[in-house]
Amino acid sequence: MAIEDDLPQLILCPLLENYNVDIGNDVLSTQYTNGPPRLRLNNVGAPHQISVTFRHKAQHHDYIWKFWELYKVKPFAMRLIIKGTTMKWFQCYFNGMPKDSVLGGNVFEFSTNLIVIPKPVDLELAATFVYFYEQTGGDISGFMNQLEKLVNEDLPDALGSLNA
Repeated sequence: MAIEDDLPQLILCPLLENYNVDIGNDVLSTQYTNGPPRLRLNNVGAPHQISVTFRHKAQHHDYIWKFWELYKVKPFAMRLIIKGTTMKWFQCYFNGMPKDSVLGGNVFEFSTNLIVIPKPVDLELAATFVYFYEQTGGDISGFMNQLEKLVNEDLPDALGSLNA
């Protein structure tokens, strides 16, 4: 089951202009007097820290304050962009007191810090992505276009009238 199916959802999206993510560090470094440091995994899934700001009209401002009051110590789901380029649902927790600003003209800002549980890393997918990136000289769209052509044109042509 998906995170957004199991948890209450904060449906507002934060501003991207004030978006600051501190990625959870699961690497422990031991520095020696000579040579490079020793690096090892300390724990898997160290949580991310993120500060977000919402800018909105009055009805959304009332919603986000009521949501905070209900879930200030409970997990919830929220769409964020972390370690990628698209919004995905993450399990989040509020971290500390929010900041409230009135900008005038019935526009408000709500800023808060979040603790975000990271998504599991698929090392095989990461290795495949890096391989294709290097093989295409950084132009993965050319490779993806070939896959799209294979699936949407070449495969149906090869199957002919088979209703597969």
